[in-house]
Amino acid sequence: MKLSVTLPALALLALTAAAPAYVANTANTAATVVDGDDHEALEEAMETLKAGQRAVKKGMDDPAANEAELMKHLEAMEAATLTAIPLHAEAPEGLAGKDLARWKVGYRAELTKLLTQILAMQDATLAGDAAALKKGYDALVEVKKSGHEDFRVDD
Repeated sequence: MKLSVTLPALALLALTAAAPAYVANTANTAATVVDGDDHEALEEAMETLKAGQRAVKKGMDDPAANEAELMKHLEAMEAATLTAIPLHAEAPEGLAGKDLARWKVGYRAELTKLLTQILAMQDATLAGDAAALKKGYDALVEVKKSGHEDFRVDD
């Protein structure tokens, strides 16, 4: 199985599962902003991603021996990412119209990149490939840094 061909297809399949939630979240407004329970859902998803990243780092040296634990955390990270895709924190001040819409598209694109890395890490784990898992982990860290630079609003 060619990973470079398979992962985008898997990401698309996973996004298809999230599409109904996204449509429901955006059906009544072009500018969905997370507040109340949705803000809590986004924060919870981000905490799940952070905890999963720490757990994966601890077990990634021997994916064959740690497969069950790694997959548990990677699958939780996948679910958290799918939860976060239709949600977003408050956009930077001054964004409106097409600029705001493009910011939202960029946010979802970054999370889709994150999802693709998580799926690659799942594949590496199931293959028992520590080098591929490490490569995927490093790529995940870079996507996370990039996303935080572009989409995290300073408190």
